[in-house]
Amino acid sequence: MDCEHPYMALARVVAVVRGTIYINAAAGRALRKERATLLATHVLHCAGDFRAGDRVCLVVRGDDGGQGSIATGIVQCDGDLLRRLCGRPIDARDIPIGSDDPVVVILAEDMEMLWRSAG
Repeated sequence: MDCEHPYMALARVVAVVRGTIYINAAAGRALRKERATLLATHVLHCAGDFRAGDRVCLVVRGDDGGQGSIATGIVQCDGDLLRRLCGRPIDARDIPIGSDDPVVVILAEDMEMLWRSAG
């Protein structure tokens, strides 16, 4: 039986990410229970140079300040747009013409959880 160590699987997935998106604790708890579409309203900040279609790492920032990687996913928007929207209410003027409202960051079907759901 050929088993891959969990850290090797994580290293294989994380090696291809183009950025990191930090989400609030409430969104992190919800995603641990059930994979769902991530909206920009739940993003605290982001790092890296990524474009729509790139894979990024999702990190939850807990209420206590702790943080941990929970998933990777294919982003639906560029990092520049997401950085402008981070941590503040989204105004219609921030959304590019032709985009849907609210701003979708990662679709549920494009998200790969790094461990099983809790619940």
